[in-house]
Amino acid sequence: MADFGNDGTRTVTVSENAVEVMLSDPQKKEHLHYFITAAGGTPIFNLSCRHTTLWTEETFGSPAMNYERVWPLTPGEVDDQNDPVDDVYVVSFSFLHVNQYTLVVERHDAKHKVLETIKRIKYTSNNPSDKFSEFFTVGAR
Repeated sequence: MADFGNDGTRTVTVSENAVEVMLSDPQKKEHLHYFITAAGGTPIFNLSCRHTTLWTEETFGSPAMNYERVWPLTPGEVDDQNDPVDDVYVVSFSFLHVNQYTLVVERHDAKHKVLETIKRIKYTSNNPSDKFSEFFTVGAR
């Protein structure tokens, strides 16, 4: 039996529903590192908060097979500069018209050392009508 749609397989190594990222302490300042691989189509993903969408797959330019992104890359990517701890972000990924999709999200410290893996999931399907959405919440502290 399929995990999603008619033929979809979702292979989960790690899948947390939420993560907190330390942004307020300059000595412990953390970030998330996203790795996305898509074969057979253009993935659909975004990082948004209650105020705005900070980035989407279109932010990367032309469709590609591999996407890699650190967040926050610049201080401007923390939407509420006056109170970054009070903002909540939602990251969403959609499996749509893609044969294979791999999602890895890691939380790193200020020196880019991996603190934990938040998501490590592989999605596959040979049926173009199969769809699946994945999302998680990012809180700033």
